[in-house]
Amino acid sequence: MGKRSEKPEAFYDIVRRASYQTNGFFGECFQREARPDFKNLYGTMQEIEIELTSEELRGLWRLMKD
Repeated sequence: MGKRSEKPEAFYDIVRRASYQTNGFFGECFQREARPDFKNLYGTMQEIEIELTSEELRGLWRLMKD
């Protein structure tokens, strides 16, 4: 058993198959371990370097609400 609320690697495999990358990465909140294809969304905008179109933002909002 890992740390409290730590997700198993299989979870990230599911995210990779079921999601799409934005600017070459998946967003992750409260990242415990750095992964090359996931970016910690709780950083500065310079660290994140993300530019989303309004349609992409609406899509992300819909995903978060569900």
